[in-house]
Amino acid sequence: MKKTDKSFAFALGGLAGNNAHGAGFLQAAMDLNLKPDLISCTSGQIYWVHKYLKERESQKDLRSILAADIDESTPFKNNSLDLMAMAIFGKGDVFKPAYFECLSDYTENLRNFFLKSMKTPSSINPLPEAMGLIPARELNPEFPVDFFKSTSSTFNNSETGIIFNTYEPVTGTETVYLNDAAAEKMHVRFGDKNKYRLRTRYEKISADAVKKGLWIYQYGFEADTREIDGAYYRQILLSELVHSDIIFVARPINHRWLGTLPTNKTALEDLKTEITFNGTYVGERDKIQLINKLVSQKALKESKYKHIELSEIEISTQEGFFDYIFEDLKMFDLSRLQSKTAIEKAIASKS
Repeated sequence: MKKTDKSFAFALGGLAGNNAHGAGFLQAAMDLNLKPDLISCTSGQIYWVHKYLKERESQKDLRSILAADIDESTPFKNNSLDLMAMAIFGKGDVFKPAYFECLSDYTENLRNFFLKSMKTPSSINPLPEAMGLIPARELNPEFPVDFFKSTSSTFNNSETGIIFNTYEPVTGTETVYLNDAAAEKMHVRFGDKNKYRLRTRYEKISADAVKKGLWIYQYGFEADTREIDGAYYRQILLSELVHSDIIFVARPINHRWLGTLPTNKTALEDLKTEITFNGTYVGERDKIQLINKLVSQKALKESKYKHIELSEIEISTQEGFFDYIFEDLKMFDLSRLQSKTAIEKAIASKS
């Protein structure tokens, strides 16, 4: 690939079964020997960035890792049977159904219902109260402790700046976790608050931080669990990467709805997910585009502002709600090809 003196960053967003898109992008970067200064990642992309950092020196193909994971997750090679098996038994070293915890949570919800009905019987509304008995927790995380330690160690020992986030709903605050390389490139210190988003603070990556970064809604909340997967708050972290000249954004959704609009509940849930993630992304994207416009008009006096190229590599197929459950090698291969083309085009235009 043609050499350039420009600096690069990768922004990857996680989304269940669509994580194959980000993995395909990382494979394309390995194929082209493109090493970024910074990588931001959320949710399942934390896992793939970990694998990428460990394997890129040996040039081990990420596709083989994904293929092995798919093979383990789909023992019957039949969507219906594999879905049923995962619903009953979970996914090894990732999650399992919270059978006993659901019973305990239901009992606690029922106890609270009776206490409320005795104190204020006139306020009881049958349908909402019945819905309120359903436990929030559906799954238990089954990641080995060594996975959190290994991921944290890989991130902290990397010369590439690594960034991911969590969100704490009780206080409404976001924590952006960094390794030393990221903190240096971003010119921030651990414990600092973001200068423009005062509800965002920076902290050092740890094993516990990795655990929190992978804590999805379906795990519910425990006494010592307040932070959740940051993808729900900001699926793509862009503003932390503005020190780079080109940001490659591997988005596991498209900016528009592909195909006909939903006519059923599951498709509607998919639409709601995509609109939410697009809404959180477009704010940061438009801010960068605004700065680019002001830079081109020479309207900014401070020299720290510069033009930043966004190379967006969006998923090009419409995945259904249940498609999020399983990864797909076809998606990986399509993303790999699509990403190579986008990377080569961006590099050529900036050389």
